[in-house]
Amino acid sequence: MNILKGEIEHVDLKKAVALWCERNKFQGILYPTEHGYKAAKDDEVKIKKLAKTLAEARIREKKCQPVGICDENPEKDCHSLEGYSKDERARLNAAEFEAYHEIDSRKPEDKVLKFRVTCVRNGTHCFGSQDAAYHVGGRLQDMFHWIVDLNFYDLEIMLNIREGKVLKHVCAYLI
Repeated sequence: MNILKGEIEHVDLKKAVALWCERNKFQGILYPTEHGYKAAKDDEVKIKKLAKTLAEARIREKKCQPVGICDENPEKDCHSLEGYSKDERARLNAAEFEAYHEIDSRKPEDKVLKFRVTCVRNGTHCFGSQDAAYHVGGRLQDMFHWIVDLNFYDLEIMLNIREGKVLKHVCAYLI
């Protein structure tokens, strides 16, 4: 993992990120201070919490009849989000995404870049894809003070590992 994290430092990410910003018209804060990061992270947590509450309320509202009786199964508690099917969970995620963007009233230029790292591996390794993404993402977060966000990210960094080697073209996989 140390070798993997070290490889990130040798890649010219700032140049790749600048190209990504130009192409995607990102207007936010690319390299915040630690204080700026903490304030932005606190804002993100608040907005996500409100969005989740709003999305759950909307899902419950659709799931229950006005008199409070569930239209699907009378024994199932219609006010519980436990035991949702895959389709119901997808609807909840979509509702959360919509609510997040409704609630977020910040100007684009005031938002700190949010990112995630996705890893694709080929071959046998002593670590998993999630481990690699976690460690590389942590290193990037330490270097740039970006906000790690697996759902509402601005930038996705694709980490491509083949036969134990990180491809040197990691910057080409910025989405």
